[in-house]
Amino acid sequence: MNRFSLWFMISRGYSLILSVIPYFLAVCLASARYDINFQYSFLGLLGVVLVQAAINMLDDYRDWTSGNVRAYKENVTIVENSRSHKCFYLEQNIISSKTLLFAIIFCCTIASLIGIYLAFMCGFIIIQIAMLGALLAISYSLPPFNLNSKGLGELAIGIIFGPLIMSGAYIVAGGNPFDGVNLISSFIVGILIANVAHTHSIMDYDADIKNNKNTLAVCLLNKHKAIFFQLLLYVWAYLFLILGIVYDILPIQSLLTLLIFPYAVELNELMMNEDTTQKLWMGPITRLKDDKDNYFMLRLCLSRNIVLFFSILLALTYYLYD
Repeated sequence: MNRFSLWFMISRGYSLILSVIPYFLAVCLASARYDINFQYSFLGLLGVVLVQAAINMLDDYRDWTSGNVRAYKENVTIVENSRSHKCFYLEQNIISSKTLLFAIIFCCTIASLIGIYLAFMCGFIIIQIAMLGALLAISYSLPPFNLNSKGLGELAIGIIFGPLIMSGAYIVAGGNPFDGVNLISSFIVGILIANVAHTHSIMDYDADIKNNKNTLAVCLLNKHKAIFFQLLLYVWAYLFLILGIVYDILPIQSLLTLLIFPYAVELNELMMNEDTTQKLWMGPITRLKDDKDNYFMLRLCLSRNIVLFFSILLALTYYLYD
């Protein structure tokens, strides 16, 4: 594995698109009404991606230094369909925990410099959004709040990747973040991305119980209830879409995003069986050597692709028909 591939894996590169999607959607929505600044928009995107990479690595760093990975590895041998490759690069001494910490600090430093520059250029509301996002990100996995272990991690992720990222991107692009289209779209995308995290938690349900990690799925007390709640979140996202159409915030053509709902139904059904067959219509899926990991990645990537396909259709219909 070359250095790029290694750091792509360490930073969970397959998930970085979850910050790119809402950012690009916000820029596309803004471009329908404003003359956007591509330079600022690119810098903002780079900052957001660096922050997400840092958060992903911080999650691994925290699990490794606290001993959670070792406990997880002991449980994963007896827990069906849980991941088996978590923090392999630290276990195999490919890099040290100090190197990982340096990478986290480096990403945060560059992102902070970008944020300060954009605040001077686009308004200090950028700093306020960034500080709120940083507070939620730190509280997600670190004490004293540890939101991800109290059933609030998915909510934090939804807020960060929905309203916060999209509002920041909308401002940097030159728009007013309080435009109805940005507000309603950010709520929808926030729900969809929160559901990616919820899908992740459902698959780690048994291991999380053994590790006393109270994710939203665990708080629902039953895996079947957690799976039903996954589908319910998709329904809520579409209710917000319909609300946007009723109040003339989104064009009626936005209903084309209903073409993505069968993907949500398929994902919901996959959560209840052991199928690891990748179908072409599912979109890009990261494949790994271990069948247990393929079970995990198929469902996680499909939940991510639902966000991607939905956002593309929403951006196109708004840009063309508003």
